[in-house]
Amino acid sequence: MNYAPVVVFAYNRKNEIVRIMDALKNNTGAKETEVYVFSNAPVEGKEGDKEIVEEIRAELEKYKDSFKDYHLVKREINEGPNGNMVPGIDEVIRKHGRVIALEDDILTAKGFLTFMNQALDEYEDDKEVFSICGYNPVKDDPKVGKDSFSYDAFRSWGYGLWLDRWESFSMDEKTVDKIDLKKVHVEGLMYASTIQYDILLPENPGVRYIDYRLACKEMALKKTTIYSVKSLCDNIGMEGTGVTTQADTGYLNHNFDINYEKESYDLSKEKLTQESGADYFYKFREDEFCMSTYRPVQYARDPLYYHMFYGITKLAMEGKNIASFVRKHNLKKAAIYGWGIAGKMLYRLLKKEDVEISFIVDRNNASNEYNVPAFNGVTNLPETEMIIVSAIADFHNIEKSLYPHVDYPIYCMDDVVCESLVNEGMV
Repeated sequence: MNYAPVVVFAYNRKNEIVRIMDALKNNTGAKETEVYVFSNAPVEGKEGDKEIVEEIRAELEKYKDSFKDYHLVKREINEGPNGNMVPGIDEVIRKHGRVIALEDDILTAKGFLTFMNQALDEYEDDKEVFSICGYNPVKDDPKVGKDSFSYDAFRSWGYGLWLDRWESFSMDEKTVDKIDLKKVHVEGLMYASTIQYDILLPENPGVRYIDYRLACKEMALKKTTIYSVKSLCDNIGMEGTGVTTQADTGYLNHNFDINYEKESYDLSKEKLTQESGADYFYKFREDEFCMSTYRPVQYARDPLYYHMFYGITKLAMEGKNIASFVRKHNLKKAAIYGWGIAGKMLYRLLKKEDVEISFIVDRNNASNEYNVPAFNGVTNLPETEMIIVSAIADFHNIEKSLYPHVDYPIYCMDDVVCESLVNEGMV
């Protein structure tokens, strides 16, 4: 087995980084592993920051005999998370050809290094695989029957990369115009709203952290990630003290056991899809952390609709509509789910492009002034070319309820708007 170097990124969370390093040194294979710790500098003028960073660096010095080789890199200037992580990964991966990356809140099980290195060896020449990840929040057994599966969304909680995948990526590259937004909305829940925010407000760089950029690149290249069935990582940084971590003190990964290990893993890159395990698929994409922490912020009703209508306004100001979406999909007829203000606007936008509205679905038996067939349930719906959900705040539950009953695509209205902006070159 080739042991990849591990890069760890630290800043000002003392309790977390000590637990991370203690767990890492207890991994099987730690003594064969070279470790680089990049300690970010204190923020100038931030009260108490210098003292805590100095305390952390003193603690980190204690691990110099815990690994095959150990490097503690002390940054002199704090340039934020990206300024610490991007050059750190770049330096190590160019020297060694591969890397395993851990942020300062990612706890690892004893078998983490074995899985990561075995998978990095196994899939190095498989160009469909973009990354390896040890995190998995779902305790149920999937139908894949082995120790791993593939899933087309990047996660940054304990990941591994090869040099050629890293070189395909750039923090400055704009890749949202190459992403299948519908696929993201179905499979990449944690990044869906961030990608849309980046499309709607491209002038705002606030969302462009390294994990988001890597996720965009993987989706743009249509690559996949190998995931462990048994979670070999957990996030212990849920107190809201991290630069990018939101507080979620109730989070608990029931699929993680710090003592779990295997001598060898039975690897598979079988795709995790709704067909191969629908219940597991939904739990995996809507993991507890995403649903309890990110969804209340990113999927709040009012901001979602505000941003979507802002996108429609941007199109209108340029004399555009959703015509490019209609042309791209050769759309002749469609159905609308949700008959509120957004649904009625969608009706007018589609009719403007001569799209026939096959029917509408609304749970509340809404009045229908356009004399279009209406339904209040999801069973026995007529045929059409696609159904577009205008009730965007509840899209994920609606898509899940529709999926077993229709054999045509299910789109979210804000994806239609964002794809139109992309098609028109307005990002």
